[in-house]
Amino acid sequence: MNARHKEIYGWEIDWNTLGEFFQRVEAKGISPNYAPLVGHGDVRSLVMGPDFKRKAIKREVREMRKHVEQAMLDGCIGISVGRDYDPGIWAGFEEILACAKVAAKYGGVYASHSLRTGHRKSRRPGEFPPVKTGGVLEAIDVGRKAKMPVQISHLGALYDVRPGASDIMTEAAVRATLNIIDEAREEGVDVNFDEIPNHLAGGIGTTPWLVGYLTPWLRVAGSLEQLVNALRMDEYRDEIKENIWAGKYYGLNPNINENWAKQRTIVTCSDERFVDKTLAEIAEELDVDPLDALFEVITADPETKAVRKGGDDSVKLMFFKHPEMMIGVDTFAVDDKRESRHPPWSLPNENSYGGFPRYLRRAYRETGTLSLEEAIRKVTSLPARKFKLKGRGVLETGAFADIVVFNPETVTDKGDQLTPRRYPEGIEHVMVNGTIVVENSEHTETRPGKVLRREE
Repeated sequence: MNARHKEIYGWEIDWNTLGEFFQRVEAKGISPNYAPLVGHGDVRSLVMGPDFKRKAIKREVREMRKHVEQAMLDGCIGISVGRDYDPGIWAGFEEILACAKVAAKYGGVYASHSLRTGHRKSRRPGEFPPVKTGGVLEAIDVGRKAKMPVQISHLGALYDVRPGASDIMTEAAVRATLNIIDEAREEGVDVNFDEIPNHLAGGIGTTPWLVGYLTPWLRVAGSLEQLVNALRMDEYRDEIKENIWAGKYYGLNPNINENWAKQRTIVTCSDERFVDKTLAEIAEELDVDPLDALFEVITADPETKAVRKGGDDSVKLMFFKHPEMMIGVDTFAVDDKRESRHPPWSLPNENSYGGFPRYLRRAYRETGTLSLEEAIRKVTSLPARKFKLKGRGVLETGAFADIVVFNPETVTDKGDQLTPRRYPEGIEHVMVNGTIVVENSEHTETRPGKVLRREE
């Protein structure tokens, strides 16, 4: 891997432990602070390699525990798991618990992307997702048995309302979900959860190009032009539909998401007939299957763009009200000049550039869901307390000077699904460890950030 990595990026990976990685980070320098968790998935991959689609044997679990311990000694503040993804979905509860107990020995937090969607790979008809409540209950049980704090990643309603469009039933689903958190806390499990400010366009990245629905076939075709030529053949369309209905592609699976054709509205297309319509509406007008409607639009213009309309964040605001809720943007810091090499061109999620400003705009200024003080507590002192970051998240004598100066009456996100890489407004100055990183809304290029290693 390193030979290819050096060819592309010009440097090699020269670390083998998280401790060595932290040293490399500090040598390069970073602007924000960095509080690290050891990833169970990374540890599992290190021990099991490509043979991960099974439960680990006792010897492998012992080896995993050694790596978790080394990571905690290197300064990690806890362990994270991704239970809907490879390789974490294949782990048994005892393996998860064994690794968590090592982190608990050092006062670590258990951060769980709990099992709720099921394996984010192909899913055949008749293969059903797990019961959503089970994943959160599993995470709470880890906290209970390992005697450690628990953080649930981007909690959502764990009960499905069918049919939808019932405010009463939706509110009941949210209340029932939060009741699971409350009951665990009453029992004595220190469990919190976080919410993503804006999730309309998907998770860590997004693509507004409609052809993204057909990514596997685009890669085989080699270019947009060749894909369009292939889509003119009925036999090729039938082959694609057969594979999609067989559940072989997670990115477009009507067996999982029956409303997929209603969720995105076309905003740019050279064929004006399709603009401002969903694929479901186009299918009805053309009297064809929604998949055939997708093929028709892409054939007409392979660079068609579509976005998720909406903006009703009433459910999210219900979660915001809970006193143990925090905010997590669930994305990366992405270079604002980065370009994808091949279609369908990917873009970062809007949260990379405006997640926290959006939260402040919606939770405080526009809806009054939270007071300004409570909105700030949820992104400062509450997470600092949870993750045991001493001297962080508070403005007081002797604390680290991590300070954001913003205007609560103007702070806002500016990006959208077509142009997500827009910097927010209203954040005027940012200071990290006493050094100004943002001055008059401009980055100063300084890198005073630290790796916030676990403290005894």
